[in-house]
Amino acid sequence: MITMQNDVFARTLDIDAVRAFTLVAELQSFTRAAQATATTQSTVSLKLKRLENRLSARLVERTSRSVRLTAAGASFLARATYLPRTITRSPVLSPSNGDSRSASATTSPALASRA
Repeated sequence: MITMQNDVFARTLDIDAVRAFTLVAELQSFTRAAQATATTQSTVSLKLKRLENRLSARLVERTSRSVRLTAAGASFLARATYLPRTITRSPVLSPSNGDSRSASATTSPALASRA
């Protein structure tokens, strides 16, 4: 889970949902994001929907042929792309350390502004 303080999106977030969102934004496809994470398209869609509900903001415009970021999605993406890399590099909770617990982080305004 990630907590972003002093931000319009000040919420505790599921890091897997944030990763799914960044992949959807980068790949512009739920199907390709699912392939990249070895999950199903419906799993990626559900994670993104839960993230949108948690943020109370629509992050992407979905059509049968395309995925486009909304203004809120573009704003969130600037911060979201930075957070998973930070948590993955954490020496305490890292997959390379064999630790499967949920990671959590609280970002400071200075950290959030680096995005």
